Amino acid sequence: TGVSVQSVLNRLALEHFEGFPNLIKLTKSKIDEIRQKQEMVAEELLRIVFKMEKMVYTQDTMYSNKLNQTQDNWPKPQMSSDLNPERLLISVDADATAMSIHLLTYFQIASGRLADLIPMVVRFYLLQEAASEVQKEMLGFLHNKEGVEDLLLEEDIIAEKRMILQNRLERLVKARQILTRC
Repeated sequence: TGVSVQSVLNRLALEHFEGFPNLIKLTKSKIDEIRQKQEMVAEELLRIVFKMEKMVYTQDTMYSNKLNQTQDNWPKPQMSSDLNPERLLISVDADATAMSIHLLTYFQIASGRLADLIPMVVRFYLLQEAASEVQKEMLGFLHNKEGVEDLLLEEDIIAEKRMILQNRLERLVKARQILTRC
């Protein structure tokens, strides 16, 4: 995701700053720097989330609702009507089944929570925060009056084309003035 965000931002920089190689170069390096920084922040937050998941926790109402769903979907054991020594095994099996149901319930809640949280953290840091940081950096470039001239140096070919077009415009304006006098 981080690389795809970076490629989109780089493509936008190329589209909007075409003809200004210094500005493109600086923008690309800042985009890469910001992406790396945001990836590190997102990774650290995800590490914290996984550390928190070591602590078994969920809200009681959520757990109760999910437990009822899991118990309803769990296959019911067949009970025998006769009393025999295997009844003790059935009791142990019932305890194991109950524990399995509780573990499955918590696993479903925790995996659902992580399935929502991980993409949300990644999107927040790699999209929203990165875009905001790029915007701040670009505005910072504009406020730095010393470096702006260097950033806005045009490529030679484009500068030459611009001069040719300006000269042509001047000649056309003069020609129009001459024609309007006649």
